[in-house]
Amino acid sequence: FHLEKDYWISYLKNATLTLNRSKPLLHPTISVNTGITKLISKLAYQHRGMELSELIVYDGRMLTIDDRSGIVYEIKNYDTVVPRYILSDGPGNMTKGFKGEWATVKDKKLYIGGMGREYIAQGQVENQNNLWIKIIGKENVVISVMWDKMYNYLRKRTGYIYPGYISHEAVVWDDINKQWCFLPRRASNNSYTEEEDLVSGTNLFICTNEANTRYKQIKIGEIEKLLGFSSFRFVPHTENKLIVAIKTHEQPEDSLLKNKSYLWLFDINGNVYADHILIGEGKYEGLEFV
Repeated sequence: FHLEKDYWISYLKNATLTLNRSKPLLHPTISVNTGITKLISKLAYQHRGMELSELIVYDGRMLTIDDRSGIVYEIKNYDTVVPRYILSDGPGNMTKGFKGEWATVKDKKLYIGGMGREYIAQGQVENQNNLWIKIIGKENVVISVMWDKMYNYLRKRTGYIYPGYISHEAVVWDDINKQWCFLPRRASNNSYTEEEDLVSGTNLFICTNEANTRYKQIKIGEIEKLLGFSSFRFVPHTENKLIVAIKTHEQPEDSLLKNKSYLWLFDINGNVYADHILIGEGKYEGLEFV
């Protein structure tokens, strides 16, 4: 937030991925470019804005989600944001904006979802708004769908049943294999608290078909309790076998230490080709190929 000029800022960076054209899984490399772009908006909710949580190309537009206000922006010319949608929380009739954490395209529609766990306040379940998802079609109509069946299925299969939880910021529809894939950010067998959540990072990679009749779960590297995945994408032209992901180290809001973000490169069998490639300070939450 820029106090004097009353606007909010987010940052955009580029990275370069190099593959062998004939053998894309043979020694792929990735590097982060030094340039950085400021994205600026004057729109906010309760004095907070531009807390952008994902990047997604949909219908020829690069979109990003402010998880504070519920605004979906289009990024034009890689340096300007223009509001395209406002998503209301829960079933779509709330005054608060939807806290969108992930986005993907399925059947030519844009899917936007939240963290996938109940909202806990002072140890009590206050609402289940984070279990809803939003679906936007070419006609620009927003449909709200309760996705508790999918989220609860994942909790059951992984063993993190209530009051334990899994929280999500990285979810992608695999159109080749017709399955939902998840890199959960946090996982805990205990009831949610803000303090414990910061040290509940996980290394799970999960895929399941829409009917939940097929399930795969593997581990990506070692568990790093202080780090969690915030976004991932399948690398184009690899038959959805290679993945680039962002993993972030998020500090408490009152901490003097800086958040940091890292790139990871691995395949769907858990082979890691690159890890802990520093993107920079701050929590980078969106990743897309252009």
